[in-house]
Amino acid sequence: SDAAAKARPSMVAFIGPLSEYRVYLSTRSSALIRAVNDLQQAIESGNLAAAQQAYAPARAAYQRIAPAAQRLAELDNAINA
Repeated sequence: SDAAAKARPSMVAFIGPLSEYRVYLSTRSSALIRAVNDLQQAIESGNLAAAQQAYAPARAAYQRIAPAAQRLAELDNAINA
């Protein structure tokens, strides 16, 4: 209806929130990369205790961006494999 169409926000209203989400994803992705690098180094060095300790922060960092990553099914499947 006309009333529903008029009540709907314009596309411009989404620019600010989408920009903020983009910054959030960028910072969280950087944190994920750092955490995964720490995990990878521990695994490559053969240090099981360090790898076990690094796993939880890496997984938590991934979980923070999971909703966006799940939009990219191939990436999500590769990470969860």
